[in-house]
Amino acid sequence: MRWTLILLTGLLITSGCKTGKGGAGDLVEVKPVEVFTGNIALVNPQLKYVVVEGGLMGNPKAGTLLGVYRADKKVGELKVSEQSRMNNYAADIVSGDVKVGDTVRSN
Repeated sequence: MRWTLILLTGLLITSGCKTGKGGAGDLVEVKPVEVFTGNIALVNPQLKYVVVEGGLMGNPKAGTLLGVYRADKKVGELKVSEQSRMNNYAADIVSGDVKVGDTVRSN
């Protein structure tokens, strides 16, 4: 039993990943992920836009696509427009049936 453990440990230590170009000293670029969340505060179905109360992470850039969720089920999609004020922003309804109180988050 002891020899089996020693043999397995030796195999694990001596085996490794085969590296091609580069080595352990190479730098890997890590890009931060922007995640936006909020709740729909106002819906205008005639003009197909909503006002979203955002979180503390700031507002998404104009043109960003966001998902709309109700009870963890995706019910629509929004496209952020240019209008924003503090942590509130407007978005056009791209698809779905959105209601006040629905959760908005990054796709």
